[in-house]
Amino acid sequence: TRGISLFLVPKYHVNENGSLGDFNNVVCTGLEHKMGIHGNSTASLSLGEKGDCIGTLLGVENKGMPEMFQMMNEARAFVGLQGFSVASASYMYALDYARNRVQGRHLLAGKDPEAKDVTIIQHPDVKRQLLNMKVYTEGMRSLIYYYGKCSDIVTTTDDEQLKSDTSALIEVLTPIVKGYITDRSLEVCSHGVQVYGGYGYISEFPVEQLMRDSRIFMIYEGTNGIQAMDLIGRKLSMNNGESFKYFIEKMKETIEDAKGIEGIEGLVEKFTHAVSRLETLALDIGARARSEKAFNAYGFAHPFLEVTGDVTFAWMHLWRALVAAPKLAKKVGSLERGAVAAKAAKNKDAAFYAGQVESAKFFINTLLPSAYGKMDAILEGDTSVEDILDVSFGSK
Repeated sequence: TRGISLFLVPKYHVNENGSLGDFNNVVCTGLEHKMGIHGNSTASLSLGEKGDCIGTLLGVENKGMPEMFQMMNEARAFVGLQGFSVASASYMYALDYARNRVQGRHLLAGKDPEAKDVTIIQHPDVKRQLLNMKVYTEGMRSLIYYYGKCSDIVTTTDDEQLKSDTSALIEVLTPIVKGYITDRSLEVCSHGVQVYGGYGYISEFPVEQLMRDSRIFMIYEGTNGIQAMDLIGRKLSMNNGESFKYFIEKMKETIEDAKGIEGIEGLVEKFTHAVSRLETLALDIGARARSEKAFNAYGFAHPFLEVTGDVTFAWMHLWRALVAAPKLAKKVGSLERGAVAAKAAKNKDAAFYAGQVESAKFFINTLLPSAYGKMDAILEGDTSVEDILDVSFGSK
């Protein structure tokens, strides 16, 4: 991409009076047949095959990429938003289906011949999949809201230091919003198909389309591999490491806010450990990326993006829980499970707040620990990606 220029190439020239001028020899030669997003045509274009085709240089010659980056953060954020939107839709469809589809007895009914079949949301594995979908879509929602808030701060604040710090934070968050969210979007949509069972694989049901549509988000506006390389190659070292340090500081602010709140004490301790490990890991892989071990570091770029995303979502969930837990306690008068269940059955706010606390517990207690294994692997720095020969991948 270095040295490329940016051009505006119209299909028709425009005359000075605003009317359409001569044809500029831009021809659509065909529409691509794609896996998904069928409502959005992807075309092949021929430029100047049968005559002159004139483009207007935008910006400075050989400086096209810097010009593109003026819109790149926003475009990548919108891809993350698309990923969230599709994942959220898949979750809502799957949840509705699981609440209505009756199949099989409750696990605890044993061999009771009188036991009636129950809705599939009452089966442990289906419930786990739905909770997995719930926590990822909620993490996506919070991160996108936070990203939007940061963008508003940069646009509106008169505090130059705050503007500088928040701009740097946006730079760090962008590959996470684009890369991590869209990775998880496909995962959520896959769970949606699974909850439907065989029906989920049939195009008459919406989750099939949502899974196909979600796959492109990991590719366009910079593949997620590129997002990962951007994170370790540019964002870790940006402003001499101060940008990533500010990102860590914002997480630590949430830790301080969450301390002493009833019902989430254990989550604070576990999240603190996760942030500390991420901080150590960032220093290690950042140093490798700037040394003779750069190839090794970039081989672990995507796993590093994943663990950074894992910790970021844990941050979002702790943040949600520190708001929800006191509100739940106030609504119910107690965080005892029986009292919460009784109140939640009659009060939607109580049900919502209880769901936020349980989401945080599930993510931090059950999903976040998988990040530690990936962190260990990154720190180990295995050289297999470097060492394997091209011919060793298999026969040509």
